[in-house]
Amino acid sequence: MLTKQEEKELIRLLGKMEFPVSQELFFAWSKSSTTVSADVILMRTSAIGHEVFLTYRDDLFYKGWHVPGSVRLPPEAWEDALKRVLTDELGLPASTKVEFFKWIDHQNGTGIGQSPRGSVISIYSICMNSEGVVENEKARFFRVSDLPTDIIPIHVPIIQEVVRKFIS
Repeated sequence: MLTKQEEKELIRLLGKMEFPVSQELFFAWSKSSTTVSADVILMRTSAIGHEVFLTYRDDLFYKGWHVPGSVRLPPEAWEDALKRVLTDELGLPASTKVEFFKWIDHQNGTGIGQSPRGSVISIYSICMNSEGVVENEKARFFRVSDLPTDIIPIHVPIIQEVVRKFIS
């Protein structure tokens, strides 16, 4: 529990905070509030079947493949975070058409569907336009029927749901 003096100091310091911040400060901030992420499920159908684009992540919270996404950084609007994912992680124009799919409230924790960095509301969108996407060793398409074993576990049923509802 903070003392009144500590509370006043924290309020003063939060008033000075501007993003981006250090990783250490970001993680502390994330643990104390709910963050919102923009995640894009990029799908395509090719001669080998339905494919999903995944990027490789190697940070304090996960090492492996995942659906591209990013946390909204205040004072950024969620739509701007989505555009950042499109341009920075997928190499697509910010104007690329996406469709809302679903949102999931990931509570703090380390189990499947939980977030070790605090509560996160992930807003998932679907994109069916892969034209111009460049693949490399850390960003590539995978057959939906042959996803990597080191994928974030919660992303598997989300990808499967997309295929059932929109592609099959």
